[in-house]
Amino acid sequence: MSIIDKLEDLEKQVWSSDLYVRQEASSELLTVLSEATDDVFDGSFQWDSMCNGLIKWISGTNFKISLVALKAISMIATRLGEDLAPSLSNLLPAIIDRLGDTKDTVRKEAASLIQVLMSYVKSPKTVLEEIVPKVMDHKNAKVREGMLLCLSETLQNFGPKELSLSKIIPSILELASDSNAGVRDQAIETLCDIYKFVGEPLRNDILRRRILSVQKEKMLLQRFDDLLAAGLVNPAQDFEESLVEDRNGGSGRIAKSTSSGTLNKRAMPLKKSASSHKKGGLSSGNESELLTEENLDTYIQDYNTVDISSQKELTDFCNNISDILDNSDDWEKRIVALRDLRGLMYCGVDHFKGFKATVNALSRSIEKALKDLRSQVVREACITVSAMSTEMGNDFGVLAEKLLTPIFSILLINVKVMNVSAHVCARRVISCTQYSKMVPVICDQVTKSKSAMCRRRCAEYVELIWKLWELSLITKNLSILEASIKSGVNDADSDTRTISRQSFWLYHEHFPKNAENMMKLFDASKRKMLQETKMGKAAPVGAGSSSTLKRPTKKLAPGSSATLPKPPTMSKSTPGAPRSSASSPATEKSTGVSTTQPRTAGGSA
Repeated sequence: MSIIDKLEDLEKQVWSSDLYVRQEASSELLTVLSEATDDVFDGSFQWDSMCNGLIKWISGTNFKISLVALKAISMIATRLGEDLAPSLSNLLPAIIDRLGDTKDTVRKEAASLIQVLMSYVKSPKTVLEEIVPKVMDHKNAKVREGMLLCLSETLQNFGPKELSLSKIIPSILELASDSNAGVRDQAIETLCDIYKFVGEPLRNDILRRRILSVQKEKMLLQRFDDLLAAGLVNPAQDFEESLVEDRNGGSGRIAKSTSSGTLNKRAMPLKKSASSHKKGGLSSGNESELLTEENLDTYIQDYNTVDISSQKELTDFCNNISDILDNSDDWEKRIVALRDLRGLMYCGVDHFKGFKATVNALSRSIEKALKDLRSQVVREACITVSAMSTEMGNDFGVLAEKLLTPIFSILLINVKVMNVSAHVCARRVISCTQYSKMVPVICDQVTKSKSAMCRRRCAEYVELIWKLWELSLITKNLSILEASIKSGVNDADSDTRTISRQSFWLYHEHFPKNAENMMKLFDASKRKMLQETKMGKAAPVGAGSSSTLKRPTKKLAPGSSATLPKPPTMSKSTPGAPRSSASSPATEKSTGVSTTQPRTAGGSA
């Protein structure tokens, strides 16, 4: 029986009024969802009815069935992404009620699902604007307390910029005077968590609003003083303006904020010298800074020094890394493990006979880090994958093939620090690692993805392949690359079409007869646009730079700033060298990450 058939049978059981039938379905549902392939989520199965049935399960009285439904919706959300958005209006009220469930496991799963929805379906700001008003007057005190816990976790995962703090803070202040002691205590803790990220602007805003009683306000401000004295307050440098009231006496706005923050007292600016390589522990790093191709090598150099002298030590080291990434609940330990893994690339063990196989065995653990709900862990995982590709080159190919799919899934997440990190990482991997099995993974996204952003990004990666890869590998995957160009030129997204037209002329440069035959398949308007691209009349996406794309160097010396040599022009007699383009390469507008900037030792891929 196919997965589609199984899902259709399960859908009928989900809607059954017989409790026994629903219990039978719940025992099989999660297994079937884990086995479902991407095409099942790309239109082969209609998920609306299934999701509506699972929402009924969530609202039911049987906690075991509710728990399975919450887990199932979470799995579906990570695969459907924004396509699940129409169901949120019915889904969120059901999740809110489960925040007050008598079973701790159900409350935790409901809170976890909210974080998943913020990562894959809608932005944290949008989800919270839906949830907070419904929670404030909820009759169940555990729901109010659970929402406050969720706010603190969201702040840790996404940073203050992703939250409408000016709209949320008045509600939290009101809950600080709630009739329930647990809600009051959690409201104070949530305000303290916000203070760790925001600093004095929050104190000023609380004093201005005068919502709290004098005694409670004095107690809260004393807590702020204690946090400040302990060095736990680490507001971003660009968070300079306080929360201010709007003209109508409303809740105010945040004039400046950051995408992330850290509670770690050890956080300091990144150093480019060798002294920044530490023996274990959380290294420094500005967690609020977006990863770019210009600063990627600087972050790659921020690794923990490791000392390994035998194959046994290497195996034990990798097993320990895997155990932490798979099982540790401490996000700081996961970040340290990723920086330790980066350090492995620079400790001189790549000559060990089992090095490649041992590192390849970490694929599932690295994939789990890439799927982490905490943006800082995802960012660190992207940096580590980039470092591994840079150092291992084509030996990283097996791992790269497995990791590209989870990297592409991050492109769909609404959190900018995560999707931009994934984009920069993907470009570095494709620039440094040439492995033929990567091509179908990339091209499938151009031809099949329902996300315009994902198709646009992957069309850009196809262009990188044409520019940088060996001609023999391109020839081996020629039919797949041709299909991606045809699909891209006809795409509904204008930027994807522009990038694909540029790829067409790179294709034409080496396979002119094939390209001319393909040209005949396009209608007159498409042929006209292709000709305009060739003559330079059609401006490329993010046009403005005319410099040539350059490869990243390997084993960059920390602090080095030497400019890389200009790549030679590709010819059929020089396989492996980067090729000159027929037109300026594409640049993604939304991130400011240029694909055409000249590289320096700390520069872009």
